[in-house]
Amino acid sequence: MRKYADALLLLLWVGHVLIYAMLAPPWQHYDEPTHFEYIALIRKLDQIPSLEVHDHGVRRAIAASMLEEGFFASPHSELEPFELDDPELTLGFNERTHPALYYWLAATLTTPFQSKPVVDQLRAARLLSVLLATLFFYSVVRLIAKLQLASDVQSTILATLAFNPALADTMSSVNSDVLANLVAVWLFAASLRFAQRPSWRWLVVGLSLMLLAWNVKRMLVPFALIVPLGWLMSLPPIYRWRIGAALGLGLVFGCYGASQVLPRKLAAWTSVAANYEPGFEPQSTTIVRRGTAAFQLDRPVDGPGPMLEQEIAPFLRKDLAGQVLTLSGWMRTDREGILGLTPALQYNQTVVHDSIYLGTTWKYVSITTRIPTDTTYLAVRLSGPLSHATIFYDSLTLIAGYAPGDDATPDGELEKALLDQGVPQNFLRNSDAELQIPLVPSAMSGLTSRHIDAQSIDRMLEKAVNPEWIRAVYPRQALALFQGFWGVFGWGEISVSAGWFTAIGLLVGLGLVGAMRQSYRFARQTPGDLAHIQPIAWWMICLAVGLGWAMAFLRVHLQPIQGAFIWSFGRYTFVAVVPSLIILVVGLRSLFPPHLRRQGLVGMSVFLGLFASMALISTLLPYWTAFKVGL
Repeated sequence: MRKYADALLLLLWVGHVLIYAMLAPPWQHYDEPTHFEYIALIRKLDQIPSLEVHDHGVRRAIAASMLEEGFFASPHSELEPFELDDPELTLGFNERTHPALYYWLAATLTTPFQSKPVVDQLRAARLLSVLLATLFFYSVVRLIAKLQLASDVQSTILATLAFNPALADTMSSVNSDVLANLVAVWLFAASLRFAQRPSWRWLVVGLSLMLLAWNVKRMLVPFALIVPLGWLMSLPPIYRWRIGAALGLGLVFGCYGASQVLPRKLAAWTSVAANYEPGFEPQSTTIVRRGTAAFQLDRPVDGPGPMLEQEIAPFLRKDLAGQVLTLSGWMRTDREGILGLTPALQYNQTVVHDSIYLGTTWKYVSITTRIPTDTTYLAVRLSGPLSHATIFYDSLTLIAGYAPGDDATPDGELEKALLDQGVPQNFLRNSDAELQIPLVPSAMSGLTSRHIDAQSIDRMLEKAVNPEWIRAVYPRQALALFQGFWGVFGWGEISVSAGWFTAIGLLVGLGLVGAMRQSYRFARQTPGDLAHIQPIAWWMICLAVGLGWAMAFLRVHLQPIQGAFIWSFGRYTFVAVVPSLIILVVGLRSLFPPHLRRQGLVGMSVFLGLFASMALISTLLPYWTAFKVGL
């Protein structure tokens, strides 16, 4: 009976994924155009392309197909249709930052379709995803069987997996996440096997899978740490916890020590090379108007004074082009009667600023100008005094429109998506000089340059040391991950109704309560019905969930587009989808009375099956019919 149940659930899963692969309009999966562009480039060039390489013909063909298939017909889309003759045509994020294994595999297996229309090539690539999704589910079946769980628990875990519509949506897409989720199951299985019965064979398998993870997706690499955690868990308990505690404390103190030893720099601002002497670094000071720091620029007795600059991100510059901008702030010096310059706004080759006499009291200054629609460069500059002295700036603001003349505007730490409606956005980052970040050695940033450049590392560190940004983001990010795990689709604009999230939230909350009770029993070695799961397997499952969800959560710090805000999507938690569902099902089962456990798990499976059906019928199909497809 066990084999028949597994086979039936496998068929349900394949049918679920196949529906999404066939009915989802072309290009409507997240970043599908740019993922497919990577595949098409490998086929055309017959090699792995570098970051800078692109082919205008390939881009134009994909863009034309997107227009033909009604990509911009969505009422939720804020994107403007492509201009096919634009010599700088781009489809979105450059996916060539990702390892090439998935894309090479897709390019190889879809070569027979190369002469077909682009949309048919896309559908062929989606069918490859269906095959990988089938292998993914089969691997889960084998993994669950090795855990020796109760039969009703095994069936419910597999049913919960098969009826997850957001997972089916992701696994039917042209996206390296499909292969990453499969490899994640293998990583967890290998680590669990070694933790239970250590052997040289499984040590080699684990190391090989870690190497495979490196070549599949960069966001899979943190989850690959589950393999060395399996090595740790294979030790006797007394050594396991001692070594684990030592490693944890070493990591904490190591990070703290590095933050203290590494030189620091002012976040978001750079020194203009032609205007400072060697060795000058942007400074903050205890002489402040608001907060704990202010900009401090010292002019030496001889030579030019320093200058700081912050370029406005291209993403924001396009929105600001043609608008009236006001740059304002507060200034003072360390002595009376010093001639200085107000903060300057530069657009293209034009610099707008005023000269001003300053003293030792803070003075409010502002400039207002309209920038042209063809603005290709926009930056703010802070200059040192025009004579031997020290000048201070604080509470800087760059807004669209006219300055209020007070501190009513935000201090520049939050992107527009994080502000309440009607609150003006300050387009300057670190506008109070409060944030300082470690200066990452150039050798380290060079090692990661293909996947993440030095500017992205700086932005990530800037968010990590910003308590205001963290307070605004973390609660909403937790909600976004939960919703994305269960019922957010496409490019993130399609979602099931709030009522479903409420019901599933209650289910998950109860499951977590039960899981915590199970963990307490294992920690205290209290006997009881634990669904026959072994303690070491339970702790490995908990570690895998912690790794997967922490990775997805902290990914929000890695903002790839300067000036924009992008949530970390629920699909990034799918590397830990299997251990997450094990914890949910085992936790819920423990809350049911013993004589109602089987009925309770059957009811849960039926509920999630209904949820999957309604997500398709009442949410996705009505949305998809808005596009020019033959349904």
